[in-house]
Amino acid sequence: MKFKVSLFILATALTTGMQAQNITNTLGSSGQYIVEDASNDPLMTISSSFGTPIVTIGDASALSPSRQFTIVQEGGTAGIELYSYLAGGFSSFNKFNMAHARGTAASPAVVHYEDQLGSLTWSARGTTSMNESARINVNVGESAQDASTAAVTTSYAPTHFSFAATDAAGTGTSDIFYINGDGTVQIPALTSVSDLQTDANGVLINGASDARLKSDVADLPYGLSEVMSLRPVTFTWNEKSNMEEGLQHGFIAQEVAEVFPELVGQRSDGYYTVSYKELVPALTAAIQEQQDIISEQDRKLQELEARLLALENPEVQEASISSLGILLIAMGGITVLFFAVFKVRRA
Repeated sequence: MKFKVSLFILATALTTGMQAQNITNTLGSSGQYIVEDASNDPLMTISSSFGTPIVTIGDASALSPSRQFTIVQEGGTAGIELYSYLAGGFSSFNKFNMAHARGTAASPAVVHYEDQLGSLTWSARGTTSMNESARINVNVGESAQDASTAAVTTSYAPTHFSFAATDAAGTGTSDIFYINGDGTVQIPALTSVSDLQTDANGVLINGASDARLKSDVADLPYGLSEVMSLRPVTFTWNEKSNMEEGLQHGFIAQEVAEVFPELVGQRSDGYYTVSYKELVPALTAAIQEQQDIISEQDRKLQELEARLLALENPEVQEASISSLGILLIAMGGITVLFFAVFKVRRA
């Protein structure tokens, strides 16, 4: 009864001074208080559901709202606007705060990992009903992979964001993107670094290699000599890089630019980058060229082995000796003929 009296006082206060505009409040059939205009159209309804106060702006009679605050707008845009002003200062601002704790308001308790702190949800009318289409959640835990459900032990609870959307099949929402408390980003659909690409508009996409999406296809002009010009190095990132610690493997961008200039880019801060995945075709071409060289050397080696085996054959050796004898006899005949000619000329 105390709750109903409070609601009645609130409804009365909202309509006090508005009688000139023919705005009145009435008691609904279900015990709710309704603020109506001159045409008896609901402007605001105050009701309760299992002890929870529910305030509705607009006519929500067809919706049966279950949330504490609902806005319904027919034929227009529903919205909430916040304004704040403070000349010469910075302490005035608009704030929308979501606070969460376990326990009760009188005795709040520490939140646990994976507790949901807040959610922004967008719904759309499908073929049968109004269903969730997209969602942004804030959960306790540094990342979505935190398996713990224990109570938080720090003054500030670690959190992460999760973004959900409905795919083209329209089967329901699922998480597609995470922003973790340590600043890292996770995209479940991208299963490897090589998948991470952008289209012409800078939109992150899953990499494709379909022939139907390509034109002007030509053999790569690079090969073994270019790859042999690269210098693989180990290194550690310095403090200016703000990159991960520990020993790293890679190349120097300036050196790569001398061999593969199209694989080197430049960030907005002036530092150079290397597209490592674009090196794969060049490495593949180098391996193929090297394999052609190895195959040619192997062919020549087989020919030499065949000749050696032929020389070790007795029949081949006998035939070779006979041929050598014939050659020597022939050479001897030539020698005798030479001396005969020589003597004739001297005579």
